[in-house]
Amino acid sequence: LINFNPGTLCLSANYYVQKMFACHLGTRYLPFEGTLPEHSYFSATEDEHALHIKLVNTGAEAHTAAVRLPGQQSAGAHVSACGELLHSDDPHVRNDLKFAGEAVCHICPEPIEIPVTGGVLQMEMKPYSVYALTIEK
Repeated sequence: LINFNPGTLCLSANYYVQKMFACHLGTRYLPFEGTLPEHSYFSATEDEHALHIKLVNTGAEAHTAAVRLPGQQSAGAHVSACGELLHSDDPHVRNDLKFAGEAVCHICPEPIEIPVTGGVLQMEMKPYSVYALTIEK
């Protein structure tokens, strides 16, 4: 998960996924009803303050995801899912560190915000991507 040399650290994509999932975690699991495209995975948890959604696309094709969210149906309210996206077009890319010198980071999480309209989170899931999102109640 963490590579290092005498002068610096290099965080792996696996480290970032673990951190993203740990930082977007509720206390209660929410059951999932529906179907997902091939190579796609979904998890949802909640606590008293927020819903926490995790979506993964391990495939080489983009997918559209539409997730109906409980308790988010108010049409006038501006609601967004905020979080992080970890993505690369190359499934074999990795962050690199030699014995000396600085880390070369090819894949790092980036902030993302996706609007929720009519209680539905609709988004395009990039190929080889991991999303960790939080929606405030």
